Amino acid sequence: MFSYEVLSTFIFAVLLLQLSPGPDMMLILARGISQGRKTALLVVIGVTVVSGVFQILLLALGLATLIKSHPIFLTLLRFTGAAYLGYIGLKMLWTSIGKKVSLLNSTEISPFSAVKEGLINNFTNPKVMLFMFAFLPQFVNNSYGHVMYQLAVLGTIQKTLALIILSIIALASDAIGKIFNKYPVALIWQQRLTGFIMFALALRLILMGNPS
Repeated sequence: MFSYEVLSTFIFAVLLLQLSPGPDMMLILARGISQGRKTALLVVIGVTVVSGVFQILLLALGLATLIKSHPIFLTLLRFTGAAYLGYIGLKMLWTSIGKKVSLLNSTEISPFSAVKEGLINNFTNPKVMLFMFAFLPQFVNNSYGHVMYQLAVLGTIQKTLALIILSIIALASDAIGKIFNKYPVALIWQQRLTGFIMFALALRLILMGNPS
């Protein structure tokens, strides 16, 4: 359906997107370091599989066209994402201040909460939304076949690659977490640093101006 040039260019773009540090990667690393690979992998499921079902469905139903026609929707997503990132960042900073190391390290979230956290984090991530609803449709060609089918295939490729890459990161974060367990104070500062970065990303989203 797609030419080799088109498909290879798209895959390369997806890899650049997934390998660049962002809110999803930071959240997965934070959960993996503090709570282990199981929780980190559940966040990955939320970021890729669960969010992918909704995003690909919306993409195929024409949300990309709607966003192009009414950029205000993307602006609303940007501010929603900023608010959520800021909330996670402040929560991490708060729980790392005045807490005993054992309490900080034993704080856990349920499997449902981990998946939900990944879903919300990805669904309100403007970088992902811009890619799926503004950049991805540029690879669609009427001569390749049904447009809705092409969008679904490209969206599935993106989420599959994301699942593979972020799962590797989640598994690696568990090993990093074991190192931190040997140095509990470092775990506290890791959480503070991650919280600060998440909050800084939220400010950046607010101040970045027009998403285009």
